[in-house]
Amino acid sequence: MTDPQQEMNILDLVQKLARARKDAEATRAMVDAARKRYEDEHSELIRVADEFASDATRLEQMVKALAVHHYKHDPSGNKHVAPGVDIIPSKEFDFEESTAIAWAVEQKHYGVLKLNTVEFKKICNSALAPTFVRVDDGWKARIARDLTTTLAEAFAKEEPHA
Repeated sequence: MTDPQQEMNILDLVQKLARARKDAEATRAMVDAARKRYEDEHSELIRVADEFASDATRLEQMVKALAVHHYKHDPSGNKHVAPGVDIIPSKEFDFEESTAIAWAVEQKHYGVLKLNTVEFKKICNSALAPTFVRVDDGWKARIARDLTTTLAEAFAKEEPHA
């Protein structure tokens, strides 16, 4: 039999959780509405800002490409190609990911590998599960999304019908 005090405490917490979720949802809706009003009211300004940012990105790429071109063709080797534009050493690496992974495993550079835990857990839950994985069967609570309705329905069932 369930302890009435424990049952009351969990019911109290579930009700508080329902209120907290409702308050969070209402507040998030207010924030979303305010954001929408702001975006609607300032849509032209936002569009212009996005356009300027796009232009700046495109121009930065052009300046960088032209600066490198000038540096490569300047016999003096001057790394200050324009005010505020300098040439610095750079390295680009081009490799196949599968080859890099095989090399990292072979060389025991395991720190450069990152496990996709979502996919690995799917494998662990299949017939292909590695033997080194320990499975702890246990329990966890699942809480209804719409607690307000669930609580209202639960309390309605408890009320005696006249």
